[in-house]
Amino acid sequence: MYENTRRHYRVAQRDIYEDPYEGVYVTKEEQQKYFIVTAGLVLLSFLSAVAIILKKK
Repeated sequence: MYENTRRHYRVAQRDIYEDPYEGVYVTKEEQQKYFIVTAGLVLLSFLSAVAIILKKK
């Protein structure tokens, strides 16, 4: 009589990026945040290296 009374609803998938080295799933927003933090650290370390070189002269 009633074969299937449950309804199937589609759920929106999250935009995820798989990091093959760690095996973790990172969302696109998290990936952008990590990129900004990493770029800031690289810039900071570069500027500190330049300051140390200029200080020695």
